[in-house]
Amino acid sequence: MTLGTEIPDPDKAGDLAEFIEALGRLRLWAGGPTYRTLAKRVGPLLPVPQEVALSTVADVFHPQRRRLDLDLVVAIVRALGLPDPTVNQWRQACLRVHRVSKTGGPGGVSRQLPATLPTFTGRVEALKALLTATAPKAAVIAGTAAGTAAGSVGSVGPVASVGSGTPAPTVVITAVEGMAGVGKTQLAVHAANELVKAGHFTDTQLYVNLRGFDPDQPPVDPYEVLGGFLRAIGVPAPQVPAAHDDRAAMFRDRMHDRQALVLLDNAADEDQVRDLIPASPTSAVLITSRRSLVGLDSATVHRLDVFTHDEAMTLLRRIAGRQRIDAEPEAATELLALCGQLPLAVVLTASRLRARPSWTIAQLVERLRGRLLDAANGGGRDLRAVFDLSYQSLAHTPRRLFRLLGLNPGADITAEAAAALAGTTTAEAGEILEALLDEHLIEQRTFGRYEFHDLLRDYARQAAVDQEPAAERDAAIDRLMRYQTHTTATAMQILTGRPNEVTPDGTTPVPPPAMPTAEQARAWLDAERANLLATSELATTGGWHTHGWQLPAIIGTYLHLQLDNAAWVTVNERAVTSAGRLNNRRAMAISTKNHAAALIYSADFTSAQPVLNTALHLMRELGDLDGQAGLHNNMAMIDCLAGRFTVAIDHYQRCLDLCRELGYTTRMSTPLGNIAISLCWLDRAAEALPYAEESLSLVEQSADRKGECYALSAVANSHLGMGNHSTALAYFDKALASSRSVGNRGNEMLCIDGLARTHARQGTFDDAYRFHNEALAMADSIGNSPDLARLLNNLADTKRRQGRREDAHATFKQALEASWSEFERARAEQGIADTAR
Repeated sequence: MTLGTEIPDPDKAGDLAEFIEALGRLRLWAGGPTYRTLAKRVGPLLPVPQEVALSTVADVFHPQRRRLDLDLVVAIVRALGLPDPTVNQWRQACLRVHRVSKTGGPGGVSRQLPATLPTFTGRVEALKALLTATAPKAAVIAGTAAGTAAGSVGSVGPVASVGSGTPAPTVVITAVEGMAGVGKTQLAVHAANELVKAGHFTDTQLYVNLRGFDPDQPPVDPYEVLGGFLRAIGVPAPQVPAAHDDRAAMFRDRMHDRQALVLLDNAADEDQVRDLIPASPTSAVLITSRRSLVGLDSATVHRLDVFTHDEAMTLLRRIAGRQRIDAEPEAATELLALCGQLPLAVVLTASRLRARPSWTIAQLVERLRGRLLDAANGGGRDLRAVFDLSYQSLAHTPRRLFRLLGLNPGADITAEAAAALAGTTTAEAGEILEALLDEHLIEQRTFGRYEFHDLLRDYARQAAVDQEPAAERDAAIDRLMRYQTHTTATAMQILTGRPNEVTPDGTTPVPPPAMPTAEQARAWLDAERANLLATSELATTGGWHTHGWQLPAIIGTYLHLQLDNAAWVTVNERAVTSAGRLNNRRAMAISTKNHAAALIYSADFTSAQPVLNTALHLMRELGDLDGQAGLHNNMAMIDCLAGRFTVAIDHYQRCLDLCRELGYTTRMSTPLGNIAISLCWLDRAAEALPYAEESLSLVEQSADRKGECYALSAVANSHLGMGNHSTALAYFDKALASSRSVGNRGNEMLCIDGLARTHARQGTFDDAYRFHNEALAMADSIGNSPDLARLLNNLADTKRRQGRREDAHATFKQALEASWSEFERARAEQGIADTAR
């Protein structure tokens, strides 16, 4: 059964992503069969008939796929009802886009626009006005495809050269306003995609849901959005400034001259978006909001009303089936009136009709008549009756999961996390999530991750409050937090090869997803980072204090390796609060120790010192020698940064002695390596080498992936100090590969610098400068790197070795300006003095 739409043309797909999107539209054309249904149809159509898993079919429609199984694609196309000649057309198109993909790379993180929904309908005049207002003035998009006047699906025709031909003097800002559920986001997303397809704003497309009207959470802080946008356009976390104004200034700077489109969805007010608007006239901004944004200077405002009758009827026919709707025209008209022709209400009602083929439209109208739509006020039109209808028609189990999803503190959720929340299996949760997705009760922008529309999040949350006893709600959140804490612990152990400092209490209610490699563990952590930080906050503010201190203790190393020190400080501040609420001295000691480490790596020594003292007092009070060992390691770090290497070695030696006393043989690798590095700074490389080699031997015995990169660096530096240049180069190469494997960006940069220093010592200056430049480029990408002065001092030393005294003098001055470490400042001052003689 088709839905009255044209069969997508696979020959129009320019790449694999567009081919997959066309495949999704073909599924819609065929009536939107579920993945389970498709899997049953596909198996017998394969060259070797076999049973096909639901997930195997679902994966084909994943927009981020790098390749597709040709036989599976052909079987799916056949299962969707296409004749053999058309099937062959799809087969050839699939082969073509795979050939194209071999010469291209994956899209960057700055291509963030959600895909246009296949059900986008109408909005011909609104779309034309939006495109005309937003496109560059020299070449705006105008015109529509033939036939749209009759209420068919709105689309955009060719680019027409209209207007003055003079570029806009400043950034173009276009705002779409209207009531909840009116389709602002769909229109803006569709317009944005059409602009990009027409060749505009091809450098960067940024998207954020600002949650301006989220019932459970405050609007997103533009400070956090700026941080996310900066990271998306290539600025690593450490480079993102701490101050709001500095973030806004950096965002304007990095967006200058970019052909960029920024889509700010669901804005609360003008103040929330002001600093998220680039200044460059090469950029454009699309904003959606339920609130008037008349106070936003220079913005062109478009007020979006509900659908016209024809548009709403087109959407109703598309989803529920033309023949069925045309068989009861009067009932269909009354149904649209009850929906207030609000797009979201029409979608939900039409989906219910499609899911209940035995119902007549008149029967559905009778169910809705006389009930106020109270989910979102607007001109007497509300949505609760429509939400109620979809919700109440669910079976008991999916209904329960739906409302529990409203308790999730994160922005999205996976099947595993949903299973933990509901206390069920991952497989069952996955099936229910897919069913809810088919019912348009949840959304999926990224494969395998599910999220709510704001209104439905409010509805689900309220349903949970009304229908779940408080004890059940608390138990569900506790299960979710246990899953997240335990899975984070698993991922961290796989990533680093080290046991976690803290073992989470209890057990995980759901097994973690498979992540057999460090790369997969890091990918899971990357995807869940925002959710884990949200959970950390809720754990502290909501009273789940065991999770509130344990999760930060486990995730801290990941944040440290990513050089996201600001987040590391924040989660440890919360951990200290939770530990204090529990009156748990051990938790307080560990959390305070970790807080001190985060402050040290953030170069906030003034704040770090009293926290260190508190942590040491707590560890001594508890008789915790393990914790004391870690604190001596942290105190040594401050001494190293001040150039007090002899004092630092004493602290490292104390740490080493405590590890021996405790029988922590493998843990000895860290102080051994640090002693070696400190001796190298004191020009005692021959003494350093045995410490470095013992450190390396220990990590090799324990498969300590995190410790390995440091131990290899210590051996490399020792050989460099002894003049064994070829050996030093070999070990720096190994240390570099090891650092990259665990995502240790700080040590990766220092290994590259080590290669530069080694080449300079052996007189191969071209190679030395190549590595110096690579290290400095990395420091620049990190931003405000505490190692910048060290890198500049080393570069200046290379120039001096080559006899370039004036260049060396200038670089030493740069190092002095960049120094926040007493030791590096002293190095720079000495270099300036030496080159001035």
